[in-house]
Amino acid sequence: MRPAATCPETATYTEGAEGADRGAATVVVAFAVAMLMLIAGSVFMIGAVASARHRADSAADLSALAAAASWPWGEEIACDQAQWVVERMRMRLDECRMNGQAVHVVVIAPVSGLGQITARATAGPVGADESG
Repeated sequence: MRPAATCPETATYTEGAEGADRGAATVVVAFAVAMLMLIAGSVFMIGAVASARHRADSAADLSALAAAASWPWGEEIACDQAQWVVERMRMRLDECRMNGQAVHVVVIAPVSGLGQITARATAGPVGADESG
């Protein structure tokens, strides 16, 4: 016979082994889900940056080639060609200049929620840009 059980004022509630951990799995699962979401978000951001980088490099290369193909008609027409290519790729031409037969372009690509990526390219005949 237990005296604590017979007297309600002195009776104490002691949890069993399974009762002490009640709800602990919820905390662990919530933490695990939060970590998985953080990892997935990080992977998504890295993928978005890598994709934007490749797209910006491609836009810079293509716009520089388009401008270099138009160099005989002058810088204005060459840079208009570069602008046309960049706009079709949904980016922004930040700089376009000619140095002899070489054309230098700088393209800016937006990265969803993270800012922007800058890519540079030069196109022209071999040795055309040795002066600058």
